[in-house]
Amino acid sequence: SLWGDGEQSATSAFRHKDAIYVLPSENEWVKAAYWDGTELNGYSTGDTIVDGVNYNNADAIWNVGSGVEELNGTYDMMGNVWEWNESASDGLDNSSDAYRVFRGGDYESNFTSLKRDSRSSLPGESESDSIGFRVAVVPEPVSLVLIGLFGGGILVIRRIFMV
Repeated sequence: SLWGDGEQSATSAFRHKDAIYVLPSENEWVKAAYWDGTELNGYSTGDTIVDGVNYNNADAIWNVGSGVEELNGTYDMMGNVWEWNESASDGLDNSSDAYRVFRGGDYESNFTSLKRDSRSSLPGESESDSIGFRVAVVPEPVSLVLIGLFGGGILVIRRIFMV
């Protein structure tokens, strides 16, 4: 259910403002799976599927990390099991839509389920042996400030020394 006024985060009515551990939103999940630092790719391994991705194998869920390393250093975001997202199926982060998105394809999927534009949804209380979840961590605001200061300091040093 949705959080009350003053309790929800600025980005999603499903995420508490003080949450540290969350299910990723659909946008967060897609970026983690398909972003290579420059652009979104068709698959989490680039423009094609490479060996070591678990799909089209009717009876084997792997332990996470058993497959190939993907673009952002993640494992098994494409194939193995579908993964729940925090986002509502209608694409609105503040919707009370009872259906939740899951992405990534599973060990029984064909290759089209592994593509970036493939998504599905079910009521949030649904269960299946082919749907799991991935937990994301929300960085503390102090960490973000330190990263910003450090990054700014590097730019100043580069400008001074023309490195």
